Order: sequence, then C-alpha cells, then structure tokens
Amino acid sequence: DGRPSKALMLDQAKKLIKTASDLKKYRLGAYISLCLQTGIRTEEARALTWDHVDLDGQAAASPPIPPSMAVWHSVRQHGDTKTRLSRRTLGLPLATVEVLRAP
Repeated sequence: DGRPSKALMLDQAKKLIKTASDLKKYRLGAYISLCLQTGIRTEEARALTWDHVDLDGQAAASPPIPPSMAVWHSVRQHGDTKTRLSRRTLGLPLATVEVLRAP
C-alpha cells in the first residue's frame, strides 16, 4: 500500500553519477553527484554556498575531520531545513570532492 517508490536502483544511480560526472557536457553534473552521493535534500543543496563546503577537511586533527558540508539552510519558506534535527554537517565522499573541485 502507499505510493510507489521513485527511488533509483543502485545500478541506475551509478550510471547517472558516471554520466553526470562529464561536467563539460552536463552543467548540473556536480549538483546531481552531490545529491546522489550524500543524500542531501534538493532544497538543501540549492541553498548551499561555497562558505558551507570544506573540500579539504583536517587530516592532521585527532580524530581526522573529513571533507564536509554544513547543511543548515534550505530554499524552503523562511530558509529553514525541514526540521531542526535536519540541521547537520555531512561528510563528503572522495568522488564528490573530486567533482566539486573540477574546473
């Protein structure tokens, strides 16, 4: 019961990420990769700025701090995330860091 899922199957998501990583061909490739690889909500991703993203992390820290993004805002009315608990910092996978660093 309920509505059918619109989620991608794993092989579909991998194919989409591979295709989207051709940033010369697909302008939104970095956005697609970011959303699929981190699980960030699209309204949260659209509110991100470079000030919210740390592509380097702090490898020398104890414990090491990975590359991350601060998800504290949304394009929803009043700029809030879906809930207060939705405000979070997410680690960035290496593949996402590489796409975001691409010229």
